Formats: sequence, C-alpha cells, structure tokens
Amino acid sequence: MEQPAPYFGAQDASGTASQPEAGFAPDALYQEFCWAVSVINSRPQPRDELEEVVVASAYFSAIEPYVVPDLRDELALLVEFTASIVADGTFTEDDEGNSDAGLAVETINQFVDRECLGRTP
Repeated sequence: MEQPAPYFGAQDASGTASQPEAGFAPDALYQEFCWAVSVINSRPQPRDELEEVVVASAYFSAIEPYVVPDLRDELALLVEFTASIVADGTFTEDDEGNSDAGLAVETINQFVDRECLGRTP
C-alpha cells in the first residue's frame, strides 16, 4: 500500500488529502458526507491499478449512505463503474478514459473542495 491519497477533493504538496481551510466548517447538511469522504481520503491506496479500483469500489459503496442529494447520481455512476471493473477483473485503457466517470469525479471534487474544505474557485 502507498500513502493515503484523496479519492475526492484537493491534495496537499505531499499528495495526501488537503485539510479544510482554517476556521471552515461544513454546513450541517454536508457534515456526514464530508466526514465520510475524509475517512476514505485518509486510507492508503494500493499501487496496482486493478487493486486500486477494487478498494475504491468498496469505499464508494461505503460512503453511498452519506452522499448528499446533489451528488447521488455521480456517486451511483462511480459505484456502478468500479463494480463493473471489479466484476470483469481487469482495468483497461477504455476504463481509464471513461468520460462519464471522469466528469462524475470532477463534479464530486468541486463539491468537496467547496463544501468540505472551504476552498473557493
């Protein structure tokens, strides 16, 4: 396993998940989701690409109960996407270039940066 790296949101200079801006606290509506993201962001990721997807799939499923309504579709897409890779047992170039998954990750990243970390665009 490598060092922890964020699944969602910004990373700091060392490559680990960024901490919230000083004095920032997420809105009460987002606290559980932000907490769930911070938990998976603090966990190590495997080096092997397929193993990384296996772990990500488990993490995405684990935080699904905490997802905010605005991100429900994006997280569901990532859960389905990673589960299909796990079921196939292979991670291909086509999987890596999946624009729907990339857009879902970018949407969640922007939300996490803004609503969990207090970063302004």
